[in-house]
Amino acid sequence: MKKIVFIINVILFALVCLFFIVGIDQNDSIQCNIGTPKSIAKIEENTRLTTDDILQNLYFNGEALPYDKESSTFYLPLSMKNEGWEYGELTSNANEASILFTNDFKKVSKLEAIANNESFSFLAFTKQEHRYYHIVFTGLPIMDIKINAGDFLESASIDMTLYSADTKSEWVQHSMANIRVRGNTSRIYPKKGYKLELTKYNNSGNIVNHNLSLLNMRKDNDWILYAMYNDNTKIRDKLSIDIWNQFGAKDNPYSREFGTKLEYVELVVDGDYYGIYGLMEPVDAKMLDITKSNEAESQEYIYKRTDPIVLSLDYFMEESDVLSRCGFELKGISKYGDISLKTWKPLSDFIRVHNLEDEEYVKEIDNTIDINSVTNAWLFFQIISGLDNRAKNVYYVAKMTDSGIRLFFVPWDMDLTWGNVSKEKLPPTFTAYEPEIMTEVANWETGQRVIDLNAGNSIAIVKEKWNLLRGSILTNDALIKNIENLEHTVVNSGAMDRDTKRWPEGAHTTDYTDIKQYAIDKMEFLDSYFATLTEE
Repeated sequence: MKKIVFIINVILFALVCLFFIVGIDQNDSIQCNIGTPKSIAKIEENTRLTTDDILQNLYFNGEALPYDKESSTFYLPLSMKNEGWEYGELTSNANEASILFTNDFKKVSKLEAIANNESFSFLAFTKQEHRYYHIVFTGLPIMDIKINAGDFLESASIDMTLYSADTKSEWVQHSMANIRVRGNTSRIYPKKGYKLELTKYNNSGNIVNHNLSLLNMRKDNDWILYAMYNDNTKIRDKLSIDIWNQFGAKDNPYSREFGTKLEYVELVVDGDYYGIYGLMEPVDAKMLDITKSNEAESQEYIYKRTDPIVLSLDYFMEESDVLSRCGFELKGISKYGDISLKTWKPLSDFIRVHNLEDEEYVKEIDNTIDINSVTNAWLFFQIISGLDNRAKNVYYVAKMTDSGIRLFFVPWDMDLTWGNVSKEKLPPTFTAYEPEIMTEVANWETGQRVIDLNAGNSIAIVKEKWNLLRGSILTNDALIKNIENLEHTVVNSGAMDRDTKRWPEGAHTTDYTDIKQYAIDKMEFLDSYFATLTEE
């Protein structure tokens, strides 16, 4: 009797498989097996329901897709730049379960399915078992991480796969990597930020750096995954970074970009969906082209302002190999050789001048800093309301010029901008939106004294720059369009909805009215402010 039942099941299974072959969608778009209520019911009737993962992988054009175990959901990034479904085939491994979609999802608008975070069900089945799974189409790239060893909440060795959304030609990149938690204040959040170092085996079998260009950014092995936990819009950093890159980052004599870049990704870690992240280039010695010199007076350095400590020469009296002084952290140390007091000389020279009386300060300040760079940074902090950048979150970069070493300035960490401020008594994000700060001058201490004393004719310089920006990238229309494009990216990709569900206590919104109004009001305030700023 058992033998007869087994034979019947095999015959039924073969007939169903034949039906699937006949039922493959042959349109010039995503191909997959689509069932009917009758064929699905047949499978359910003749196999048992299981909670086991009978489907180990779902493939699109041969690439295994990211998978969230808790929701039994696979993710496929698709382009939001065109309405048509991409060409390719969704399949299972030939040695695993077969799959059958319960509905033809391609009858739905692709862009609406992406924006609505719509989940489509499909049935995976073997001769004995069946289980339902889901697929979600996202408009953002996805980074999928598999942990090999270590603790992801501290540091680990991993395998990384990055899936592009905008192309399906060479759209997947793989690398080994080391990953660790990064950040200071952000470490308190449940959604962590990470530093990523890509690695590979060389021909000798040794692990070495693996330089890759990710999402059309620089080709390198060092990357940052920024969590954006406390920014409800998820666009403040990128909006600020994009503005800086349009006018300040390249305005230097070295043909280098003195700034970072950020592209959105969604992160999946060992079958656990982690939400929306910013994949960023770090500001480092490679980006800034820090050169090593045998002559102390021409050696270049990077100092990162991390703490709002009073700028005093008292911190530069004792000889030591410490990596932190006066609220600054020494970065790029592999370029410097032995760390000593002379390593800090470009910074201490600036601090000496910074503490001079006004008349002497005006005479000497441009011997320590680049006036063009300081006016760019000061103007930028006014534009974004960078109150958190007044005494930290800026790189002071000592670069060799025709006149000797000068400090250049690179902004960093711009989540507390466009009206967002830090609030220690407001957990869990410790952040509040206070639009009244719009009329407050972001008196970044290094740049503010330059402006207050009109050192290096700085007032005329910033007024000219402001007028140029206000007529180009910072017109009301251009700024609102920029915000709306970023809103479209994070909201209409479905990522904001998924991040909200994953981190419900984090900051989220789908209403961008406030930040748009803030941006317009801020620009109009600055119009008035610069009109009254005099050179006397």
